[in-house]
Amino acid sequence: MLKGIIGTCLVIAACSTQAATTTVADTYWNFKSAWNFGGGLNATSATMDQDFGSRNVSMTLTGFATASDSVNSPLSEANLSEYGGGFAVNRNGSENNPNHATDSNGPEELMLLSFSEEVTLKSVNLGWRKDGDMSILAYNPAAGAPGVSGQSLSQLASSWSVEDNINNPSAGGQAISTSFSSKYWIVSVFSSVFGNVSGGLDLGDDYFKLAGVTADVHFDDFRGSTVPEPASLVLMGLALFGIGRSRYKQSA
Repeated sequence: MLKGIIGTCLVIAACSTQAATTTVADTYWNFKSAWNFGGGLNATSATMDQDFGSRNVSMTLTGFATASDSVNSPLSEANLSEYGGGFAVNRNGSENNPNHATDSNGPEELMLLSFSEEVTLKSVNLGWRKDGDMSILAYNPAAGAPGVSGQSLSQLASSWSVEDNINNPSAGGQAISTSFSSKYWIVSVFSSVFGNVSGGLDLGDDYFKLAGVTADVHFDDFRGSTVPEPASLVLMGLALFGIGRSRYKQSA
């Protein structure tokens, strides 16, 4: 009987630690309405929030660029710029062509999107692009917070999951082929370390401006609520067993 009660408590404990999730589909993060850099260079990152009633979700956009055009060159944070079509990484502080777009003309540029909840990226809204071959990467949520600064594109290709490589993406909404769920996503110019040069993908100069993204937001329903610890459930079961045994002896 004791074994049965303990076993039942362990099963309940295991089930209690499995957090259910609620998904809010097709949430659009509009960079243009959230931020206004006035066409200037303000910072390497910017944060916006989405209000879901009882829950608030933040997203931080951070710019990065390699030191050279080598796939083994280390990445460092780079300024974000706002232009008519959207936001771009500007690595050298100049607003002249080609620095008004996230591009591969010289050093490689990318944007890191960090969410406070896990999301599945569904599409990117490009306000402008030229050729614009791009790669979408997601970070394994079990590995904790990712480090991008100091990493090379080759290192990112081995530590992140390359979810999609897109040839000449559509201006406006470009769908992403992925079912991955993560708090961390990268939108990058295409590189050969992210996939084969085929199907129209090439290593020519790519340019794009990011105006927003659409994502499914996955909420952990149990987070923030009071959930009994597994050990507490076992102890409670043992206490109930003791009470039951005591009453049984008294009635015998």
